[in-house]
Amino acid sequence: MLGLQLDLTPWTTACTDNGLMNHLLNLFRTHNNIIRRVFFRFLFGEDLCAGPGNIGSRSFCSLFLVIVLLAISYVSEHMHHIFFLLI
Repeated sequence: MLGLQLDLTPWTTACTDNGLMNHLLNLFRTHNNIIRRVFFRFLFGEDLCAGPGNIGSRSFCSLFLVIVLLAISYVSEHMHHIFFLLI
């Protein structure tokens, strides 16, 4: 999933900029953070690629989880820039 351009618009209506959402999701996957270690990345990626209507009985990805990961990436990226402005 890293570096791929996925259609994330079925997962959320909070943002319509698919390029931005892919950028944020790729940031989340490349940065070393504690949250990334608490879920199965491979299974999450499979369900994310399948789309919200095709997950079936197993659910390693949800609308809420996608929105949370995008929000964490957005805040982390902006906090990173703020931190370096303060130094």
